Amino acid sequence: MPEPPHILLMAPEASSDVAAALLAERLMARHGARISAAGRSALRATGAHMVQDTSWLGQVGLAAVLASVPLWWEIGRHVVRFVRSERPDAMVLFACRRFHLIFLGALHGKAPPVAWAYPPGDWVQSDDRDEEVLQSAGLFISAFEWQAARLGRQGARVVRVPHHSTLPLPPEASPAEAVAALPSRPAASPIVGLMPGSRPDEVRRLMPILAGALRLLAADHPGLQAIVSQAPGVRGSRLARHLGGLPCPHVVS
Repeated sequence: MPEPPHILLMAPEASSDVAAALLAERLMARHGARISAAGRSALRATGAHMVQDTSWLGQVGLAAVLASVPLWWEIGRHVVRFVRSERPDAMVLFACRRFHLIFLGALHGKAPPVAWAYPPGDWVQSDDRDEEVLQSAGLFISAFEWQAARLGRQGARVVRVPHHSTLPLPPEASPAEAVAALPSRPAASPIVGLMPGSRPDEVRRLMPILAGALRLLAADHPGLQAIVSQAPGVRGSRLARHLGGLPCPHVVS
């Protein structure tokens, strides 16, 4: 009986992590694939073997990005060692043009077959060629019809798939359950949802603004209550420091 395929998914960014997790679930369910991954919480939740956790790389701002360069370099070195020792049957790369091209270059032409999902150039609606990208993979997986056509015109093998954000995602709780969990309140009291972002730097920049707006709203609407969304890579203490004295008893992840 043949061994199940061993596939490495490279999805270091937050949005790529979600898309890669959906692919991991389908590969495991339909083909019994053994999945290894460099990614975040969504991939970890699938039961994939985590070669590298990249949650701490979500940064915004020039200083934070520059500070993260050595971390990206170390991730690349670690995963290169994994590929050389474990020899996966195939790799699927998600976005991250420069990082993945450097990563592939470090393998010195000894990479397994490569597919590139959400390939670089999602924003380019011309037929400008990106030779490095076109030569780096044998298959491109695109969520955009115009991009799939563009790559196809340049001789690439392309598979068109739905964008992962259009797929149904089961909610953790129904809206009715979420409302029922709130303290009793007058029917006219509004509920406000705050979504300060998925990266620590986004939260640092946005939470003071959102908290200030909530404070103004609460002054005009005494019964107002708020629910704050906490992303997997964001510590609760980072949110709590902005919420003191505000009508915000619920933080949901």
